[in-house]
Amino acid sequence: MYLNTIRSKELVFTDRNDIKYNSYQKGKVNVICELPKLKIPFGIENNYNKYELKFELDDSSKFVKPLIRKIEEEVAKQLGEETLCSNIREKEKYQDLLTVKVPHYRNKFSAKINSKNDNVYLPTFHDIQPNTYASATIHIKRYWKLGDKFGLLIELKSLTVL
Repeated sequence: MYLNTIRSKELVFTDRNDIKYNSYQKGKVNVICELPKLKIPFGIENNYNKYELKFELDDSSKFVKPLIRKIEEEVAKQLGEETLCSNIREKEKYQDLLTVKVPHYRNKFSAKINSKNDNVYLPTFHDIQPNTYASATIHIKRYWKLGDKFGLLIELKSLTVL
């Protein structure tokens, strides 16, 4: 899916808080995006048995931040006055970070990992070192609401270490 062609009018929210894109050709499809080569500054992180990767957004990924902001604005319009917990962390002196959940169920990762470099051996996500460069496919799956806060659930589909 081309990220610059998504219009906010075409976003559809289901009863189960899923986010779909109403495409003229294919009907309601999942919002799946390709990320270019980005830096993973911290490797894989484990927070209360939930795994996540943080991608450092640079100039090659100018389209990612506006896309996620557009979807967050549409969810905010639908929910009304709620507090947003964004997946994009912004600091003045540093690059923006995009937080992506890595699906993990019964001690197995459901996302696929592979390497373009034959010299790099990556059997699992636990072997991802800090400051690794990778491209990824992400799925903007649904939004969550807890009390007066809401946010997006962005999951990793596949990771290609470069």
